[in-house]
Amino acid sequence: MEDAPIQNQDAQRPSGPGGGEAALQDALRVSFRVLRFVMVILVVVYVFSGIRVVPQDEKAVVLIFGKIRGVGEDRVRGPGFFWTWPAPIAEIVPVKTEQVRVLDTRGVFWYFVDPLTPPDMEGNFPSGPTLDPTRDGYTITGDVNLLHTRWVLRYKVRNAESYALAFQSVDQLLLNELRHAVVRASAGISIDRALRTDIDSFIRAVENTCRKGVDALNLGILIQGIELVGKSAPLQMTDAFSQVTIAENNRAEVYSLALRDKTQMLNEAEAEASEMIEEARATADNYINDLEARADYFRDIRGSLDGDSDPFKKELLLREARARMAQNVGENFLVPSPADGKETEYRIILTPRQRSPLKSRDN
Repeated sequence: MEDAPIQNQDAQRPSGPGGGEAALQDALRVSFRVLRFVMVILVVVYVFSGIRVVPQDEKAVVLIFGKIRGVGEDRVRGPGFFWTWPAPIAEIVPVKTEQVRVLDTRGVFWYFVDPLTPPDMEGNFPSGPTLDPTRDGYTITGDVNLLHTRWVLRYKVRNAESYALAFQSVDQLLLNELRHAVVRASAGISIDRALRTDIDSFIRAVENTCRKGVDALNLGILIQGIELVGKSAPLQMTDAFSQVTIAENNRAEVYSLALRDKTQMLNEAEAEASEMIEEARATADNYINDLEARADYFRDIRGSLDGDSDPFKKELLLREARARMAQNVGENFLVPSPADGKETEYRIILTPRQRSPLKSRDN
């Protein structure tokens, strides 16, 4: 019973050499079909692998065979989905345009700090007897002094195309431009101005020089600011500079007190002057009003006398006037009128002559 199916299967197989070729052709036909199916799947996967997604804070520069394709805004892809040829035909260069990048000069112009040595209570690190040029960074100021500084540069990408096609290491190039600007600005300023009296001008000089150099390179970036985060004289001269700072602070305090006293004295003087001026104006007004009243009285009397021919009344008024005048006179002299009616000549010596002691003795 079990041998019957086996005999039937053997009977169905073709016999002879032609039967092996047919089986081989069938196998090859099936293999080609599977291969075509796999190739179609690979092509589909390859095509769909060109779908890319650009995040919100990035832009993408698409290079086709190493060159940017497109015109205008199509040369740089913004946030969202897009399709391009997969690698190796196309290359995607992502650029973060919203990220603020920070570069720090660190120890380029700063003194060496041993990480194993802690600072003192005031935050100062111990220094050796002399400055070591092989470890300590510094710049030379315009008055031939040594200055330690530490700078921070912040920038954003403004033009993704220029940034993607710029130099290989943009950060290193920016640090080189910042170092050049610091060295040049330090050579044009004294150490006192850089440390205490004119820090803003020092920072502006560094920033302007660095911006000019970066703009000339066309890196496609925007410098948002350059900050001076640390400044110091050589550690061996810290005490001397501290004494200068203390003296400057004392001078500023004394000057402030003097300015306050000056302002107070000027205010008091102005108030006193205003009071005196008001008093003088009031006195002048009273004097003028009194003179006007007397003038009006004199005009009234004169008008009444011009229209009145009574000699007795005129004589009475004249005597009253003489009496008022005599009240303010130290000595009065009564001179009678001559009987013959002739004019009399009067001579008055205002300053009496001093008698000589010799003449008085002779008399």
